[in-house]
Amino acid sequence: MCLLISGRENFRNFSNVFQRLAPKPYCTAVSSRQRLTYTVSIMPLVTFTSPSGRLQLRSPELSDATNILHRIQDPQCVAHLPHLRDGKFTLQGTTSCIASWRERASETDLFLVIVLRDSQKLIGDGGFEMLDHATKTGGAGVMLNSNPQVRGKGYAIEALEATFQYGFTSLGLQKIILRTLKENVPMGNLLRKHFQLTPEYREVEAGTECVFTMLKDNFIALHLKQ
Repeated sequence: MCLLISGRENFRNFSNVFQRLAPKPYCTAVSSRQRLTYTVSIMPLVTFTSPSGRLQLRSPELSDATNILHRIQDPQCVAHLPHLRDGKFTLQGTTSCIASWRERASETDLFLVIVLRDSQKLIGDGGFEMLDHATKTGGAGVMLNSNPQVRGKGYAIEALEATFQYGFTSLGLQKIILRTLKENVPMGNLLRKHFQLTPEYREVEAGTECVFTMLKDNFIALHLKQ
């Protein structure tokens, strides 16, 4: 984004706004006697749909904070996520996190909410973490609401399918890693059966962790089989 701004007072006003929108080093300013040029590069926000069209995955809005907070305070949702189980989360803190996620979207992390397209109801979240664009790798995951209206409908499979597709095509990744505790049997079975992934195991503080790796070539081959 490039703006040509005349007048020093206008430049100061726009400078203050854009410094809040895009942190360094994504903001640069160049001045001359005739005009002031302010260049801002802001990471784009994201929206994409699942293969069936039932789900939409998008960047979170500030208004999503209550929904996200409810999920991370639900013992069933975080039963296999030890880093969330003992957290003291607040609405204000969750809102601040959303602002941060939106600011650095696709840079190192890409937090997404999962929405039913027909009703626009939020039913979960997911996305990417630890993105390394140099090695073309990143982590991914999905967490759905615990109520029976959401679980058992195939939404997790669709959300992961869309996540893989977006990661390999739009983000240019070659490898996506998913981690879950061995005790999380439903997620482990999903990744084995539907995505034909075989985990590696490692011991962590919370127990035995399963590490599943989806390679781009394997994802393409899986689709060719289908």
